[in-house]
Amino acid sequence: MPNYPYKKAGSAFDRNFRNSYNDNLEDIAEDISGAYGDLRAHIKGPAAHTSEQIIHFDGLTVSDEIEKAKNRINNLILNADGTNIKEVVDARVDDDGFVYPVLKERLDADKGEIKTQLEANKNQLAEMYKTVELITNSQDALSYLNNVEAITTFKAREEALFWPQSANINELTNEIYVASQENEGTELRIEIRDLDTGSFKERKSIPIESGAYTEGLSFFYNDQGNLCFIVKASKMSGYNIFNYDTGELSDLIIADVSSKYAANKYYFASITVNQSSIHAYVYTWESIKMGNPVLYTDFTVDYIPNLEKVQGITLNDGFLFMSHGKSNGRPAISVYNLAGELLNYYIYTKDSLASAINKKFSNFIPNIYNYNFENESCCVYKGDLVAVQVVNNADVVLVRHNRMLGYSLDVNVNQSRKDTGWMGTELLNGATAYSLERLPRIRRIGNKIRLEAELKGITTMDTEYISYYPEWSPDRVLAFTIPTSGGYNAVCQIQPNGKVKILSTRHPSPDVNSWYPIVFEWYLN
Repeated sequence: MPNYPYKKAGSAFDRNFRNSYNDNLEDIAEDISGAYGDLRAHIKGPAAHTSEQIIHFDGLTVSDEIEKAKNRINNLILNADGTNIKEVVDARVDDDGFVYPVLKERLDADKGEIKTQLEANKNQLAEMYKTVELITNSQDALSYLNNVEAITTFKAREEALFWPQSANINELTNEIYVASQENEGTELRIEIRDLDTGSFKERKSIPIESGAYTEGLSFFYNDQGNLCFIVKASKMSGYNIFNYDTGELSDLIIADVSSKYAANKYYFASITVNQSSIHAYVYTWESIKMGNPVLYTDFTVDYIPNLEKVQGITLNDGFLFMSHGKSNGRPAISVYNLAGELLNYYIYTKDSLASAINKKFSNFIPNIYNYNFENESCCVYKGDLVAVQVVNNADVVLVRHNRMLGYSLDVNVNQSRKDTGWMGTELLNGATAYSLERLPRIRRIGNKIRLEAELKGITTMDTEYISYYPEWSPDRVLAFTIPTSGGYNAVCQIQPNGKVKILSTRHPSPDVNSWYPIVFEWYLN
């Protein structure tokens, strides 16, 4: 603290005056010395003292702003004729205060920076799109099946009689392969189109037997690198290999291959559709390509007769998919495992499918409630199911399923695993339920049958005591063991005639109150 106020001197010039005067001089000297110390400390302190130390705007200091303004003022040249300003070359100064010799140099420099930034943004967006694609891709073939987006479209007919029967996608070349033919015609056309635009590239023709249809278009590259297709040139059971590059068509290769077939990296599947059943044949893909088919498995599919007409099949991630929908029918898909068990099916409303297509192609289907629809096969693209849909007998639209962010189709019929729920059975030959709270029952889920019953009133062995739905019967007798009263065992049979027989018991003295609990599961086909 300063020593001020200082001592006041008296009117007499005596010793007191002299002492006060000397004291004041010492105090003043100390105060001045202290002020210098404070000043030096202030200069060294964090407080700003010059224009270079004060931040003003956008990271510029006051000094920067002043120099920037001075540059602009010095560079501002106005040529006036007394009525208006004709030229302002102030634009030669950029935001950093740098003065370009001429305006063009600044414009060129700014353009260069903009182009550099745009290119960087473009690269960042490309990476973002890749990330979004990875995130939104389905985790498996059954995810987001009802979420779709249209990929591309092209005309169904470029000539009056030829009609698309199937299509497939080559991810390596970004191309669509389309099989077209006349009804009962003798010429099959395979055309190649661009996947992004749907535009036509080229086509080749194959002579076929009237009534032979290629409703699947599996392809591969042979050892010479030639593009080859699996086609149906004959109505007989089997297939042909068409070398697209050389134009060579193989002889008929005998196998259980119908017009509807598909392949993935490992297997080749074909289905035979009858009025009340569908049977699937699965071959190894390598054996099909070699022309020496090796059957891997075959099974009867858990068929739903009233679903919709089957138009195509494909294999994806270990599942068999079918696309449905005859002309003026309803769009639908069903999915099965390779044991033939129905996992799910969906029948979609036509208006929601039209809305999904219109989302990509504006007003493509003006009347979403009244238009002609037909499915013409299905395939797989980047792990997603793709349905080949034809609208208004004029345009083919490839519709991609499994899209997390896609348009959600409305389901016309609730999806189901064809679970019948618990159903009753008929008891025979005096058998009754052991408890009225636990009546005998049976249930079908896909191809799996489960029977539960607790019986009493069993008086004789080797006798049928339960009757259920004959169509749910196994194709052979299935024997199994159950416990009975007292810890003894009994032997039962599930029979192909839709009956359950109790063959024998180890109980030494069974009576009408003996307990026979039956719990058994089996699979059809």
